[in-house]
Amino acid sequence: MALRAKSPKNRIQRLRLFLVGGRETLKTRTSIQMPNSYIIDAEKGTETYSQQIEDAGGVVWDCIESDEICTELEALQREIHEYKTLVLDPITTIYDRLVETGAEKVGEAHARHYGYASTKMKKLYNRLSQLDMNVVVTAHAKVKYDQKMKPVGHTWDGWKKFDYLFHLILFLERQGEQVFATVWKTRFSEFPNGNRFEFNFDTFADMYGRQRLKNGWQLASEETVKRFTELYKELSMPEIFDLKIDKVVTSVDAAADLPEARLQKGIQLIEKYKQAS
Repeated sequence: MALRAKSPKNRIQRLRLFLVGGRETLKTRTSIQMPNSYIIDAEKGTETYSQQIEDAGGVVWDCIESDEICTELEALQREIHEYKTLVLDPITTIYDRLVETGAEKVGEAHARHYGYASTKMKKLYNRLSQLDMNVVVTAHAKVKYDQKMKPVGHTWDGWKKFDYLFHLILFLERQGEQVFATVWKTRFSEFPNGNRFEFNFDTFADMYGRQRLKNGWQLASEETVKRFTELYKELSMPEIFDLKIDKVVTSVDAAADLPEARLQKGIQLIEKYKQAS
């Protein structure tokens, strides 16, 4: 069996962005403008943005149940699709729903309902971490208190270990007609820790790099195109339709214009079929 590790230079970098803020801080409006987004709307916050979502090539699914969301994330990881960014807006309501469900199922004694919610959140965390897409998650902000119950700043309203997933965490706050972002966590030189800047989709996209947001759809290598073409031509038309290879590529002549990941999934599908035959 061939070894599967590859040079880190060839790995596609995915955006992992966590937006924390109060009302009217552009969390949803910015998230839905990410290119080709698959938006999971947990509080129907996207209802007034249908045109913006359509313009950005996005789609919306209303859901608040974590188990259903995990199933959908598995499908996004497994199926071939055109979506580049997974948007979860907001995680707060999903976590609150888990705490509520936990209270109903296991009770509140000894904080068992929080334990229940934590277990479910770990599963959701793992699904998101495995997803080969950009991930943008929003959360409501809340006041943070010290041990003497003195306000000492802000944090997000939700599962406290969720921050490990992200490369960039921005705290958003409105001042008059403007929204400003403060960098809480970063792995990017473009966003120094503690930096504060005026925030909206355009300013973020310019700082991060618009092409990087569309990153991930690296064209397939010549080797991958050749291998896929060879396998494709061995299939009969009934086999192509049965395997739904037509969803990978409408014509084998178009293979060179497709993403590497898409053709690799097609190769895996055909090879698995041949092994089982």
